[in-house]
Amino acid sequence: MAVMGQTGRVVLSDTVLQFKSARKKTVRYNYVRVQNGWLCQVLGPFHSALYGMCSFATKKYRAKAALKRRLANDYRYFGCLLFSDVDDADNVGKVDLRLWDQISSGRPIIKTPGELIGTAGM
Repeated sequence: MAVMGQTGRVVLSDTVLQFKSARKKTVRYNYVRVQNGWLCQVLGPFHSALYGMCSFATKKYRAKAALKRRLANDYRYFGCLLFSDVDDADNVGKVDLRLWDQISSGRPIIKTPGELIGTAGM
């Protein structure tokens, strides 16, 4: 691994840059069992235009092949597919409570009329 530089904690190297660019091009998919077969659907990346696209078949491997074919024909996507059981849409809007600042939490500025008069200079 040839290191080109470092910015803070991020190490800039050829392998790290290739890994990050390949990760952005990877589409994650999952299988859902339906009544007469399998539904293969795209789970991520969440911000992608491919999110939510699906294909149906009676067997898992045929559903995946149909999804690959649809990605290639309809969206011109010839990248990697990665099986995943985590949907990125489930993680949107979740806040880590350890990062929550107790001082900046929402609270009233003035609690009583006495404090209001005291702060007005009377």
